[in-house]
Amino acid sequence: MSNCCGPSRGRPWSLYITAVILCLALVFVVAQGAPVAKDDSAAQIADRFADALAAGDQASVRALLLPKVLIFESGGAETSADEYAGHHLPADIAFMAALKRTVLSRQSGGNGDTRWVATKSRLQGRYKDRDIDLDSTESLVLQRGDLGWRIAHVHWSSSPHSPHSPHSPHSPIKP
Repeated sequence: MSNCCGPSRGRPWSLYITAVILCLALVFVVAQGAPVAKDDSAAQIADRFADALAAGDQASVRALLLPKVLIFESGGAETSADEYAGHHLPADIAFMAALKRTVLSRQSGGNGDTRWVATKSRLQGRYKDRDIDLDSTESLVLQRGDLGWRIAHVHWSSSPHSPHSPHSPHSPIKP
């Protein structure tokens, strides 16, 4: 008699158990979003975060954020990934999807289980029937944990583009 749920014709149980474990692992990875390797550099995480926002990939954005992330934007604060996802994430995705982001300068540092990335960019494009040309700064603080590097803090600031401003993105970030 054939058993539909177990090995038959000499197939060992270990193959079935391995297949079930691999399927469960795949489900976990998909549910958690893209995994972050433990050796990804802070700059790579910053790029993955920006790319996920521009691509509208909410799962990857969430996977890069710690659950208790602190996000400062336009004078406001959100204190968790859930709060951000329920408020500004959809608008940030729509905004970044409409714009071209050009990284002008970047610095990073840190030690141990904490890293930081400071990026100056220019954002250009058309959003909600308006031409956009902004000088933008982004600060990220990352922490390394059991699941690799995750973003613990985000701070975004922007102003209308001005090539002659002392805060122009062409001036390097000073430590």
